[in-house]
Amino acid sequence: MIGFCRTRNIPTEGIQIVQRSENDAKGKLVRVTLQVHVPPEFPERYREGVAHAAAACKVKKTLGDPPALDVVTVADAVQLNA
Repeated sequence: MIGFCRTRNIPTEGIQIVQRSENDAKGKLVRVTLQVHVPPEFPERYREGVAHAAAACKVKKTLGDPPALDVVTVADAVQLNA
């Protein structure tokens, strides 16, 4: 989003992203919604574009095509700091 705004000389002050999540009855995450809040003076013609820019972020792409997640046990002689 910052890059989108910078290339168009749009100030980024006042832009906020609010994340909302929905879980099913079992507590499983089923939806994450990102709301892009822009100040009133943000150019209307770029409001949809800035949302598309936010949707193109690496986190969204990773969640859309998740990587493998491995969990392994490692016995260490030294206690790691938490």
